[in-house]
Amino acid sequence: MGAPPGERHGRSKMTDKKVRAVRARYDQGGISILALASEYDICYTTCRAIILRHTWKHVADDDPETV
Repeated sequence: MGAPPGERHGRSKMTDKKVRAVRARYDQGGISILALASEYDICYTTCRAIILRHTWKHVADDDPETV
């Protein structure tokens, strides 16, 4: 059995709400992955994986329970 996903993981810096915010801001344009990573204090690779939905797949952009 693996570690719990997302914000339930004890070492996670991100929350479902922050993940949705990162994706939304990137989708709007005008901000780089590097700038978002710096703002949220995560590494570039982590931020890119969130945006490309390689990680945090369980977070839907329109999920009312995670707002």
